[in-house]
Amino acid sequence: MSYAIRFTMALAALYLDASVSASAQEGAAPAPSVVVAGYKSPSKWFRAESQHFIVLSDTSNEEVTQLLNNLEKLDYLLR
Repeated sequence: MSYAIRFTMALAALYLDASVSASAQEGAAPAPSVVVAGYKSPSKWFRAESQHFIVLSDTSNEEVTQLLNNLEKLDYLLR
């Protein structure tokens, strides 16, 4: 597993922990969706967002989309 994927997974895990704590008080949410932000200036890094997660990555959009989908599924199961 590449360093970039491990790094994005670590960031997502940290955010998941904070998200679960903060949203435990909110209640049920609708089905998640994933949005990948466009590039504003040339850079290897980009920001990808889902309903509960924000991921900064320098990997491909497909890998980040798959990671966010899996994180949202895990978040749904944990809630």
